[in-house]
Amino acid sequence: GRLARALDPARLAEPQDRLQGGEEGVEHGRVELRAAAVPEDRERLLQRQRGPVDPVRGDRVEDVADDGLGSELALSRFLRKIGKQSVVLNFSETPSNHTFLDYHDELKKFNGGSDGKVLMDADVLFALDMNNSGRLRDMEKYFLESPAKKVIIDHHLEAQDFVDYKLIDLDAPATAEIVYRCLAAYDSNLIDKEIAEGIYAGIMTDTGSFRFPRTDGDVHRITAHLLDLGVDPFYIYHNLYEENSIGRTRLLGEMLSNVELSYDGRVSYASITLE
Repeated sequence: GRLARALDPARLAEPQDRLQGGEEGVEHGRVELRAAAVPEDRERLLQRQRGPVDPVRGDRVEDVADDGLGSELALSRFLRKIGKQSVVLNFSETPSNHTFLDYHDELKKFNGGSDGKVLMDADVLFALDMNNSGRLRDMEKYFLESPAKKVIIDHHLEAQDFVDYKLIDLDAPATAEIVYRCLAAYDSNLIDKEIAEGIYAGIMTDTGSFRFPRTDGDVHRITAHLLDLGVDPFYIYHNLYEENSIGRTRLLGEMLSNVELSYDGRVSYASITLE
């Protein structure tokens, strides 16, 4: 349906393009969200999807990252809200400081077997906040061999060519912002508090709590909408950054004990190994 307009191949051909621009616009507050029309076969792809749609992603070597996790939760919740079947699979366990977002036990660690079948049987696979198939780890084989249509939603450079469609905005500060624009282009009225929390968590973490250079006016207008939907900034920040396990706290302490100074104290660095 209208969600597919944001995945129009004509818009994805040039990764540097912003999502604004095109033939049809959707306005929410001061944020103008535009996307070009989509070919009929893409309309059918999402309108008549039969099996699971999987926001599948991989990220850093050993863990799931903030932006991707919030993005996949938001997208999956929205898909289910419009009547689609959706499963979220990650190659690693959900970090302890993110489990508060997963109040419906939606996040699953990929275990091969039955989860591999989910990927093989899906009609559409989304890979969020990543653009290299190797980062899918154990899911890579199933993802690449699946007959499903495959879509990347991402904001990083040097995307590999392993999917059917790429929704990449290099100017976006977070994948969660791109997800928001897609969902709002479909129908902003369908974005509820649970969807908004995932988007907010993704944007907040990837903008360094709104400190990084690409935190522009659009970011704040989007987050204003999320706050209007009931997102609690303190609750999100507190759980992400101030509720750490004892293991995480000890690891931080060990890293800080190894801090070295260079260039007359102007540069500090620390290293820590898996051992």
